[in-house]
Amino acid sequence: MDDKLIVKIATIEIPVSDLDKSQEFYTEILGLHTVEKKDHVCYLSFGEKGTATIKLTETDQVSPLYFSNSNENIEHNPVIDFYTTDIHACHHFFHDVSLSVTNIEEADRGKAFYFQDPDEHWLSMSSTNHANE
Repeated sequence: MDDKLIVKIATIEIPVSDLDKSQEFYTEILGLHTVEKKDHVCYLSFGEKGTATIKLTETDQVSPLYFSNSNENIEHNPVIDFYTTDIHACHHFFHDVSLSVTNIEEADRGKAFYFQDPDEHWLSMSSTNHANE
């Protein structure tokens, strides 16, 4: 396969039970911007060129996104990691808005903590920016 045939992740789709509630969480708490909203879907972006779009899709059947990582003994391993330039300020902000978060932990080449969105999808906030690798 040509090395340039597939070059990036375009969209990450997340199933949600309440589109308005999830849109508010992802925009007000995580800082994404609404690109487009119609019917039962909402496209969100950080507005930076080259970053993936998040598509929230309202559906009747939502199972929390996570997996059990037996190699690192993580029961609720997130499927999406967000990047922050200041892990401590972000952790403090999440506490201020009454979001339940784990303690900050040492992670692969940085620090991270875990939290859940309104549909109990496990997410991670990380101080490691893999985009530069």
